[in-house]
Amino acid sequence: VSTQSTETHSNNNSNNSNNNSLSSPETAFESRLKLSEFREKVSGVIVEKLKKFFAAKRITSKDDFKHLARKLTHLIIQKESSGDRDYFIFSYEVKRKVKKFVVAYFQQLPNGIYVRGSD
Repeated sequence: VSTQSTETHSNNNSNNSNNNSLSSPETAFESRLKLSEFREKVSGVIVEKLKKFFAAKRITSKDDFKHLARKLTHLIIQKESSGDRDYFIFSYEVKRKVKKFVVAYFQQLPNGIYVRGSD
């Protein structure tokens, strides 16, 4: 009896591993990450987007740039980690939402210019 259940369990595991190894183009970029890895990915997207605002003189100094990058990263991580999870999903959709969040943040600023302490 134990041999049958072991064989069945073994077959189920091999079927599951085959299913997990298949990925569609939509989920190819999707990654399951720990919080620290997710934070790193999110902050990278934020910094990439903020560089454009800095170049356009919409961020007044390098210190303000760093402060804002930390602040926006913290806001997003706080929002994303509101549930009880051991991992976070980083995908094209998340990347798009992060970029959109940064743009929306600048749209709500007076004159569209970030000045530390005014937020």
